[in-house]
Amino acid sequence: MLNIFKRLVYIASGKNAIIRYYRPDDIVAVREWMRDNDLVRYAFGIIAGDDDLRKLAEAFCYETENFGGNRITILDKSESPVGIIKLTPSFGQTMHVTIGILIGEKRNRGKSIGSEALILTLNHLFKNKRVSHVELDTATFNEPAAKCFLKCGFKRVKNFDETDYVTKIKMHKILFRITREDFRPFYEKYISEPSKEENPKEQK
Repeated sequence: MLNIFKRLVYIASGKNAIIRYYRPDDIVAVREWMRDNDLVRYAFGIIAGDDDLRKLAEAFCYETENFGGNRITILDKSESPVGIIKLTPSFGQTMHVTIGILIGEKRNRGKSIGSEALILTLNHLFKNKRVSHVELDTATFNEPAAKCFLKCGFKRVKNFDETDYVTKIKMHKILFRITREDFRPFYEKYISEPSKEENPKEQK
């Protein structure tokens, strides 16, 4: 897949979170996070046994390690990796982006790191005039994620079923969407100070 996001190399920093493009050495943290079956269950929105969850974790790590270009790494204020965001662009008359987000360790959840990283990412994507809207989904049982997405300005679109391509298990999900126009008030609300953006030299 053409990596359209390499033209948009940046760092954005908020009060609790920093985001930058994925680097190969981030796979060490990702592999450690994927050892947590509860994380895998909630991140992928699937009710499955340990063997199937391990298959999903292995597939995710393989994809991240080998095709990690359209991913953003979430850092805490000490610049340690704490999560990851996957970006999948879709092209038509306009471009929209599907996002997948996870925060790795339990100790880093519930601190507004994920919601702030999501808002920083949305702000960056909507500065690209070709992005009309952003979508993401979560499992119907993942109420904390749904609350986070609503907090960030997403609107609930529909419930749908999806079959996981690795385990072939049917998943029950909720689709959320936000447009550029709907996003701005939420950015102003949650990011009171301008985020810091630049083109870091280490990114190629």
